[in-house]
Amino acid sequence: MHVWHRFRTLACLVAWLLPLAWPLAVRADLLSHIEVHRENNVGVIHIVLTRPVIYTHHFPADHGYLIHIFFNDLTLDRSNLGAPGRAPGRPDDEFMRSPPNDIVPVFWVAYNNYGTNDLSLDPFHLLVQFGQPVHYKILPDADNRGFYIFVLDTDAPPATTPPADKANNPADSTDQPAPDRQEPK
Repeated sequence: MHVWHRFRTLACLVAWLLPLAWPLAVRADLLSHIEVHRENNVGVIHIVLTRPVIYTHHFPADHGYLIHIFFNDLTLDRSNLGAPGRAPGRPDDEFMRSPPNDIVPVFWVAYNNYGTNDLSLDPFHLLVQFGQPVHYKILPDADNRGFYIFVLDTDAPPATTPPADKANNPADSTDQPAPDRQEPK
């Protein structure tokens, strides 16, 4: 009888803990990792996903500090879309920071699941935010498990010459202030 009591206690404990552990076991991560490297003097960011997706579009087109990348998830069970509640298999919210590098400005990547099954109101998309505006080009990778962002240049303010250097080179010194940099409208 003593063994039966231990077995029953263990079974109750497992039955009580299983619902708590189940979300961890079936968590549907979307972001795998981020790679940054240089290719022909262009910074290349590779956002790698855990599932196959089809890239649809992004905006803004080629310049900015906040980019929305829209895609379709090929593994999502679309039979439940439109029903109340979350779609099974739709990933949870995720956030990743850029790996330390001196190639591109600091950035982060986020996926937000707003809890709706209506893809017209809540399409799949990643948010990529840079610390400063950049010019870029976005392409899907070859195996449809990620995106490449080619950072063509940044809108960093031009470097200024320190006053000590101007004193050493009188040919470069002017008494007129430099014009402020204006963004085109």
